[in-house]
Amino acid sequence: MRSHVKKLLDDLAREELAFADLITSLQEENVRLRQELARRQDPMTGLDGEAMTDSTGHRGELDRLASACATAEQQLTELASLFATLHRLHSTLDTGEVLTAIQEVLVGFLGAEHHGVFLSTQGCGTLNLVAHMGIDPDRFRSVPVGSGLVGEVMSTGQSYFAPELETGDVDGSTGSPLVCIPLRAAGSIRGVISIFRFVPHKTGLLSADRELLSLLTTHAALALYASHLHGAVGSMPV
Repeated sequence: MRSHVKKLLDDLAREELAFADLITSLQEENVRLRQELARRQDPMTGLDGEAMTDSTGHRGELDRLASACATAEQQLTELASLFATLHRLHSTLDTGEVLTAIQEVLVGFLGAEHHGVFLSTQGCGTLNLVAHMGIDPDRFRSVPVGSGLVGEVMSTGQSYFAPELETGDVDGSTGSPLVCIPLRAAGSIRGVISIFRFVPHKTGLLSADRELLSLLTTHAALALYASHLHGAVGSMPV
């Protein structure tokens, strides 16, 4: 088991390094685009300083560069958020701290003010509520696998997104989950994250939100699995 824990941690470390390299590459590309845009706008050296025989073409080129810069900056911001999430989740092997990190991501990055984190108990066919905010814990303390949206996601391994997230008509007043995502690690579904309500100004999900939820599907589960293995190893006799 110790070798299994070490391999898992090594794999996570390599993935973090890959994320960091990707961010560095995107930062360098953003700098290059900004320098090119500045050069083209310089009246001494750029397009604006050339004979304006095709001013429409010149302006179009500047607009293209400006759009490319904005896109690169947006991608960099989203990627940096994903990296921060990844690092936060895997910075500890304490289960309580991992759960706190998951909740910080749910609230801080997704605006999920009402949510629950459920983990399965092997062999008993139920999900236990292990972390929550804004929901009645007694109602969701134990959820049978296959029962309701939470239990169904655990059973099928398929994420659920409420239809109103597409229309922007989201108020979270029904008490039913708006989002349920499975927690997948080591080839098994180990739990579910459910979001019941977002902050008032959030009426739908952006593509960046969906990418973050996809990241949580794997990495929140891996972080919890690693903390479980670490605890199991720590309790073994030396």
